[in-house]
Amino acid sequence: MTATRFRRLAARGRAAATGGISALAACAALLLAGTPPAAGVEYYRSDAYGTRLAPLDGDSAGHPGYALAVDTPDEAKAAGLAARRQLLQGGTVITEWRRSTDGDGSVESELHTGELVAERRYDAAGRLIEELHFAAGDLLRRAVLTYSGGMLRRIQRYDGAGTLTATENYELTSSGRLRGFSHTPAGAAATGATGALAGTSLDFLFHRGELVEERRRTGDAEVIERFRGGEQLAAERWRGEQLVSERSAGARIDHPGGTRTDTTVDDAGRVESERVYDITDGEDARLLEERTYGYRDDGTVLSVQVIGASGTETVDYQFGDDGRLVREQVRRRGRLVRVVTYLSPDERVVEVHAAGGTVLRVLWRDGEPIREQLLRGGEVVRSRDLAPDTAPGGGSAPLPDTS
Repeated sequence: MTATRFRRLAARGRAAATGGISALAACAALLLAGTPPAAGVEYYRSDAYGTRLAPLDGDSAGHPGYALAVDTPDEAKAAGLAARRQLLQGGTVITEWRRSTDGDGSVESELHTGELVAERRYDAAGRLIEELHFAAGDLLRRAVLTYSGGMLRRIQRYDGAGTLTATENYELTSSGRLRGFSHTPAGAAATGATGALAGTSLDFLFHRGELVEERRRTGDAEVIERFRGGEQLAAERWRGEQLVSERSAGARIDHPGGTRTDTTVDDAGRVESERVYDITDGEDARLLEERTYGYRDDGTVLSVQVIGASGTETVDYQFGDDGRLVREQVRRRGRLVRVVTYLSPDERVVEVHAAGGTVLRVLWRDGEPIREQLLRGGEVVRSRDLAPDTAPGGGSAPLPDTS
């Protein structure tokens, strides 16, 4: 990225934060005033992330929680936009997404209480080609996506200073099938580092169009899976030169842990259940826990039930229309104990529940805890930033629009 380009990106965020006569500043003033949308708008019940859940009768004035206002095409056009969505809480606008045409493509700006926090650019085919995140007018991070033959081939990630931090490459076969994936931090590429800094990679081996082997590597950890006719024959987990576990013919041996896992599979080759035994005493195997799996039609795991010494625990997963995991809920002995909401591939919110509701909420970003809140009776009684240099609210992307 050139110095001129970077200065323009940083200036764009500062312009939205400090006001002026730009269109973004005008939008900020409207949001700060809390003006509800006008006529020509469709209203939906929503959550805190702008998810379109169910239609609302009339407007949002009588809705005490979150509501999503979506401009009709004519209303958006009258405002000089291609599309607009507004998230309201108690009838007041707190977040707005504005999309406008930009050459052959479009650009979407996201504002939280009048402050620009994200901007996403799309090409003429509707593909995301650039994403920027801001906080207090400063550029936090940027991602540039490159396509070839209609398929995503590379994502380059930069920090707020314009320095490349990581590169993700997607390798395809001649028929467009994904053959390999790698995530390489910039430091690892420059130094040839190993371990956690070395990033991750995923490689596939096909024979006559059929997947026969899959290898996943993260640092010095590697998983090798072998298939025949769409069914998994065997799997091995390695740590450097040490074999950690292996699975074959419906059983897995965990070498350091001293356990054996017997599995059953359905007609599609998916694991239906697993029974884990303690085999440290040789043939005198002791059942430790039993797991049962449920799947979506596309083969994605939808739920997991674990019965062990601490009782029954159930994990349910929720996916967006694009197939991305957006939420998981954990129940222990029938009681909700944890909810994880995935705001974006890099951000998630973990909520710990007790009998009285949510008691702890933690925002994670890029694998690190950013903010922690303690709650009592649904009200925040204490909040602290775990990463003081991270401004609140910056960089949070909404869940995918389900329209």
